[in-house]
Amino acid sequence: MPILIRDYTDFPEQMTDSFSKRLKSLQQITLEDLTTKNSRKLKLMRQFNLSINYFLVNEQDNPGVEGILGFSRVGFNEGKTQALVHVDEIKRWYVSDGYLVLLEKENEGWKVEKEEMTCIGE
Repeated sequence: MPILIRDYTDFPEQMTDSFSKRLKSLQQITLEDLTTKNSRKLKLMRQFNLSINYFLVNEQDNPGVEGILGFSRVGFNEGKTQALVHVDEIKRWYVSDGYLVLLEKENEGWKVEKEEMTCIGE
């Protein structure tokens, strides 16, 4: 079964400060990069390299569609060894759960260091 991905980036900037303090190993430069990159929404293109089929959708154009994943742009530290991204699971029209996800780069690739829930079903 294919997954649905929101066709634009989005980031609830007002939540960053309070939740980022709970991510103890988060570097300030990573947070600043995330905030700067997400000052505006960007349209996504079908360029994901996934092992599962996916569709890009817009929940505003498809109000009955459920289970859409939404992503912010990714913030990195200077060495690109740390990354921070906001992920939404849009359950139905304007109802979603959100998470800040902190990743650390290791030899094998990226590993989730910590997740912090930012919102539950608005």
